Amino acid sequence: MGKIFTFIFIFLFSIHLFGQNNVGIGTPNPDASAVLELTANNKGFLVPRMSAAERLAIPTPANALLVFDTDSACFFYFASQWVSLCKLSGPVGATGATGLQGIAGADGLNGATGPTGATGLDGATGPTGPLGAAGGDLSGNYPNPTVIALQGNAVSATAPTNNTVLTWNGSAWTPNDGNNLFWRLIGNSATNPAINFVGTTDNNALVFRTNNAERARIAANGNLRIGDANYPTILPSQPDDARTKLSATNGFSAFGGFNNDPNVNAAPPASVWIGGVGTLTIGINRSAGSSGVDFWNSTAHNQVAANQNTDRGFYFRRYNNAGAEQLLGRIEGDGRFYGTSFTNVSDARMKKDFTPYSTVLEKLMTVKSYQYTLLDQSFDGQGNLVISDVATSRDNGFIAQDLAKVFPELVHQPKDEKKELWGIDYAKMTVILTKAIQEQQLQIEQLKTELERLKKQ
Repeated sequence: MGKIFTFIFIFLFSIHLFGQNNVGIGTPNPDASAVLELTANNKGFLVPRMSAAERLAIPTPANALLVFDTDSACFFYFASQWVSLCKLSGPVGATGATGLQGIAGADGLNGATGPTGATGLDGATGPTGPLGAAGGDLSGNYPNPTVIALQGNAVSATAPTNNTVLTWNGSAWTPNDGNNLFWRLIGNSATNPAINFVGTTDNNALVFRTNNAERARIAANGNLRIGDANYPTILPSQPDDARTKLSATNGFSAFGGFNNDPNVNAAPPASVWIGGVGTLTIGINRSAGSSGVDFWNSTAHNQVAANQNTDRGFYFRRYNNAGAEQLLGRIEGDGRFYGTSFTNVSDARMKKDFTPYSTVLEKLMTVKSYQYTLLDQSFDGQGNLVISDVATSRDNGFIAQDLAKVFPELVHQPKDEKKELWGIDYAKMTVILTKAIQEQQLQIEQLKTELERLKKQ
């Protein structure tokens, strides 16, 4: 017990307590603005030390609580959250005024001798000695001798011009502009297609690259491949289909950019007859003022085969799930379309402002139907419609000009009759016919009712 009292006495003796409610350790006069002032020149203030886990486990830490984190070797204080004093950086204050130049200190001791420096620059070159005579493939004197030979073979005295090279003609090296020898990057002239060309003379493909990656190739058999080096097929399985002369893969293929408006470029594509067949030609804007894509069956007429109008149409084919060839539909040369079915879009989400049809039966009774012979139609060089009496096929239907007076909504009326024909939407005619049948059925039901009433009298 005596030891305890002694310790308390020594502790109280080393701490100066004052009526102003502050404490000084190591000083009898703590600053009045400080609750606690520590003064020493051989000791420091040691705060609690703990790991990061122990620090984070402190229950309800008070703001301004200070600890030393032994994991990060840094002080942390709490201000709503733990803040590292090692990562604080306040804003840079304004630069203060430059202080007075201090007194120069005493010279320090000489340091150790450093490593030897780099070798200095060479001195100036001495005067050139006398020049000797040139020899070998050179003649004259140095420093400006003349080239008279290459490896002992004479060089022509003919003066060269821009972009010429020396070529061997069998007896001397002579200037040559490269024509008939090289394919120049600046252009070529006086070429002969029989002997001047870009390509190969062996059975190898000609490859075109950009950024050192192949972009296109002309195969040894002349087939052009763009995008992929080959055009592989599945059935039959083969690395490249030799019958496919042109293939463009790994991207879109665009055709056109040529305005075929008869008023701009009047001539249509030429008709052809190669190997007993024609060709497919794709163009655009053959109808003046439009930008429609044109598909031409450019098979020449009046040939030994395919010489009827119906022979030069368009066929749409595919392979079905069994791998068998299938004809989906065709447009005959006379414009008739053949297919399994045709579906018109009729989605309620695409429609508004619904108005029920009024009575149509009476108007329908005024529509005349005909059987007739179809005439032939074509276009002249200016894109004008030409109708000629050379066709003999029979057909039946309505006259668009007559139907437009009764049901104009069923008729396509051309903007310019010189450029296009009238047309009827026969699919929409079923709406009119359905409405007429409904009206007629209503009349039948009314007549049946009236008949039953008369029978009962």
